[in-house]
Amino acid sequence: GNGIGLFSGSVLSLYSSEIGANAGDGLHLEVSLASVRSNEIINNVGFGIFADSGSLLSGYDNTISGNGTDYSDTVPGSLTQPR
Repeated sequence: GNGIGLFSGSVLSLYSSEIGANAGDGLHLEVSLASVRSNEIINNVGFGIFADSGSLLSGYDNTISGNGTDYSDTVPGSLTQPR
């Protein structure tokens, strides 16, 4: 399964966490909102971060690597940039 799944208007603030070694996605968003800062999202079989077009995702200073696919097309590249 997924490490963290958000659905139908869920809201998440994720800070300084490690999400890894999941059989699905590390972080999976469907029609949800998340702020993701200073995390390691690594070695997940699916996406490191998946967000559908109805989700809003922001953040910075995350390590996203070693996943089946690191992030979906709707995930902003700024998530891996330092602040």
